[in-house]
Amino acid sequence: MAEEKLMDDIDIEELEQAVRQAIMRLSPRCRAVVFLRFFDNLSIEEAAEKSGEMIESIHAYMRQARPALRLMYTFCLTRGGYAALQAEG
Repeated sequence: MAEEKLMDDIDIEELEQAVRQAIMRLSPRCRAVVFLRFFDNLSIEEAAEKSGEMIESIHAYMRQARPALRLMYTFCLTRGGYAALQAEG
C-alpha cells in the first residue's frame, strides 16, 4: 500500500532526468562498469575482464555508483521493470 502511494507521487519525467543526471555524474570508468553490469548483463568477473580492471576495482566502482543505482531501481519500479529502463536508453 505504501509503495503504491510512493509511485503515485513520483513524476516519471523528473525521475528519468534524475537517473540520467546521476549516471552522467559518475566518473567515466564507474559509468562504464555500470553499463557493463546492468545494460550488458555481465557478472562482476566478466565486467572486470572486459574492462581490464581488477575485480576489487569493479566492486569499488559499484559502491561509488550506489546513489545512481538507487535512482535506476526506483525508475524501474515506476516504469514496469528493467526492460523499461533499457528502452529509455
